[in-house]
Amino acid sequence: MTHWKQIAVLVSLIPLLSVTGCASTQTVYKTNTIYRNPPAFLLADCPIPEYTGTIWEDVAAYTGEVLTMLSICNTDKELLRDWVSTHE
Repeated sequence: MTHWKQIAVLVSLIPLLSVTGCASTQTVYKTNTIYRNPPAFLLADCPIPEYTGTIWEDVAAYTGEVLTMLSICNTDKELLRDWVSTHE
């Protein structure tokens, strides 16, 4: 009978050991945010292309297209520069 009592004691200790083994383990996660700025060439204003037209009608068409493209391009660049300045 002593053999069965020893087995009963060991079996009753297994749940207790498994609970105490897990209680001390804790996983801690730490999040670091790293901001990467875009390259400087993406922040520079867009250059104005040179006019190569030959008649006055070409000037009007060229001017409208260039101003629209530069406005869109420089707006994007301005937003990028603002973002960089808030994250420095």
